[in-house]
Amino acid sequence: RPVGTQRGVRGAGAVLPRYAGHPRRAAQCRWRLDQHRPPLWHDRRTLHDPRADRRQASRREICRGDDVRRRRDGRGGAVRGSVRLKAPRIAPLDLDRIDAAQEAALAPVREGRLGVLNIFRTLAHAPKALTAFLSWGSYILSRRNALPERERELAILRTGFNCGAGYEWTQHRAIGLEAGLTEAEILAIKQGPGEPSWSAIDRAILTACDELTRDFHVGDETWAALAPLGDKARMDLVMTVGQYTQVSMMLNSFGVQLDEGQVLDPDLDRR
Repeated sequence: RPVGTQRGVRGAGAVLPRYAGHPRRAAQCRWRLDQHRPPLWHDRRTLHDPRADRRQASRREICRGDDVRRRRDGRGGAVRGSVRLKAPRIAPLDLDRIDAAQEAALAPVREGRLGVLNIFRTLAHAPKALTAFLSWGSYILSRRNALPERERELAILRTGFNCGAGYEWTQHRAIGLEAGLTEAEILAIKQGPGEPSWSAIDRAILTACDELTRDFHVGDETWAALAPLGDKARMDLVMTVGQYTQVSMMLNSFGVQLDEGQVLDPDLDRR
């Protein structure tokens, strides 16, 4: 039994009462107790403490109860999910049975190029939220976004892949091809910034996407590498990744299924 502990005392940092007035001895006791924890034990505070050892954060721990499971994809990144559900948790609305508020919220997409996709029919269960969602999304996908279209789609696709959003990947694969990405580049997006064919600015964009979806922060080195884009485009890059991380959360959690005629990339099928 570690020095300074007693039987029946459980929990991190448990020490004998006689050490309460001796901080140094108490700290030594806590340290020794830490060494006797089960090998899969992990203090969850370090996952959220920015001062924690960065090597800890890079492991991408996944807490399940008191256990920690670590999953790797063979390239140093976390294994991601994708289209996760075989059926929707929230069914898309039947357009013949919607109320006036839902009809008004869906009006902008009825008139749009893509039509009333499953994602919109799902979000229309909350019509006010859908209206706000479309307003912000229209900024991200417009020329008001300072990122060029190709670079914007590069960021969206990497974000969707990192978040395991098969629906998002399927929709934006077609949009990305129209914006100037090639089939080879779309395949390389899955490999990430380490794929040798990327230009310096493309690699910086992909690295920023990985840092934002992993650490929720763009590092100094990456921020400097993005300087050729300019400050406005760097801001818009962060906003774009944030928007499509949110979209991925909704798609994955609500169980939004592909639209008719679409085929899911096998790399993103985890149903």
